[in-house]
Amino acid sequence: MLPADLPHLAIVRVLTGGGPYAAGDAVAVAFSSPTVGRLALFENSGTPEAQSTSLLPDTISAEIELAAGPYLAGDLVTLSFVDPRIARLHPMPRALTPHAPCELEEPSPREELPPRDEAPPRAVAPASTLRVEPPVLTPPQRSAHAGPPGVRTRLSWEHDRAQRFVQVCDKLFTVDRLGWYRHALVMRLLIPDEIECGDASVDREAMESLRVLRRAGVETLGRPLLAAFMPSFSVTAGWLDTLDDPAAAGAVATLRAAIGDRVNDAPPLAESGDGSSTHGAIARSELAAAPTSTIEAFLPLLIAHVGTSDAVTGKMTAYRSALIELFGQTARSAETVRLTQMAQPNHTLDDRLWQLVGVVSECFGGLAVA
Repeated sequence: MLPADLPHLAIVRVLTGGGPYAAGDAVAVAFSSPTVGRLALFENSGTPEAQSTSLLPDTISAEIELAAGPYLAGDLVTLSFVDPRIARLHPMPRALTPHAPCELEEPSPREELPPRDEAPPRAVAPASTLRVEPPVLTPPQRSAHAGPPGVRTRLSWEHDRAQRFVQVCDKLFTVDRLGWYRHALVMRLLIPDEIECGDASVDREAMESLRVLRRAGVETLGRPLLAAFMPSFSVTAGWLDTLDDPAAAGAVATLRAAIGDRVNDAPPLAESGDGSSTHGAIARSELAAAPTSTIEAFLPLLIAHVGTSDAVTGKMTAYRSALIELFGQTARSAETVRLTQMAQPNHTLDDRLWQLVGVVSECFGGLAVA
């Protein structure tokens, strides 16, 4: 009779690579618990290894070739890891049907996503990685905007970015103990690509601060997100410290100073085109009211919340407004509040993010939503 604690051994064939594993590689997975395994490269496909540049967990999809434990040959699994020798195992569906392109009107009531407490799990397409890498930023093009000058932002929703946004948000919804901090992490996914102020020299300074902020946001995102996925996770003072990155705080201060004289109350303008970008404007009243004590009170102002789709505009604007109001109110809270009250779920923020994820899935990501 075999010992009860003898590990199972499965062989998986990588479908979408990440970290050191490329599509076609065979990887041995040893596990005692079906949710955590030790990995070792079993057969190299000859494809060059992927390179990881972020602390955010890599995620690969694979097909079981040698069955073990609860996994049968042909089953599809997702393996997520930072250290490529140890991974979490997640079963996933075999096939997903992409949605049709989003219409430019508000979805009918039957298409509305239910509140999170009543919603079934969403099916998410397999992804090669959950890395949230900052794109190469270019100086904004002034000719694209009409209307009075002000401080305007733009975020481009390429297919890969939309998929990463949906997948990371789905992961965050599985950790109830994150509370408000689920949204502190999501904000870092919505830092815009461009910011412009109507003056070339100011634009250059603002763009440079934005580059630093995006880079710091991605680097800061990795450690707390990885910790949140651990079984024993709870919000602690040490975990909160990982959110407060000095580079990000410095970039926020520099950016505020650069745009302070340029803000006005002109509304954001959505541009014509293929609808793959959203745009925003920082109002003078918003900037004046935003506390300087935390990064989370400033980041929502940057969210580009207006698109060519009324559905996107409505959900993005509602989420942005709730972030500005609620994180602004708690920006100067004592640490005891941050460790207790803010570690509990905020149903207003959760529901608005849930609705936004569904719209992004349909309009930009081509993902199925159950």
